[in-house]
Amino acid sequence: MIDGHAAAGNDSRRLFLSRFDIGTDLQSACVQPGLHFSPAPAELFGGRDMGEDALRLLWIYLAELKPLLVTVAAQSAVLGEAARWAGRKGI
Repeated sequence: MIDGHAAAGNDSRRLFLSRFDIGTDLQSACVQPGLHFSPAPAELFGGRDMGEDALRLLWIYLAELKPLLVTVAAQSAVLGEAARWAGRKGI
């Protein structure tokens, strides 16, 4: 960082403390002064209640999928026959 302070030129593209050249202008016209950086209000429900725990949801999905796959496998002959019948009837 100390070496960066000796860098000259492109003052409009350099960060103030490190003098790092970010490659784009930092003029006030390029900055959005109306951005809202205050803390967001608390959510009505917790993240877990809103389904943010994707791994937990995946385990629930897999637990509910297993019995469905067992039932479909057991009934595959009946389902196949029903599909053939529907095909013959033009359904």
